[in-house]
Amino acid sequence: MASAEWNFTPASVTTGRELLRRMPYNRAAVDWSDRNVDETYVHTWWPRSLTTFIIS
Repeated sequence: MASAEWNFTPASVTTGRELLRRMPYNRAAVDWSDRNVDETYVHTWWPRSLTTFIIS
């Protein structure tokens, strides 16, 4: 919920907060990731190019 202001435009932040409120959130998974992945993750492959299709 605290990230809503960074993820939604000012006009849609209220709708965005409602969307985030309804999303499933697993605190145990976040804690596990913090302990086992986030600080220790090292990528073994990096793309030379990445095709991207952006719709705005």
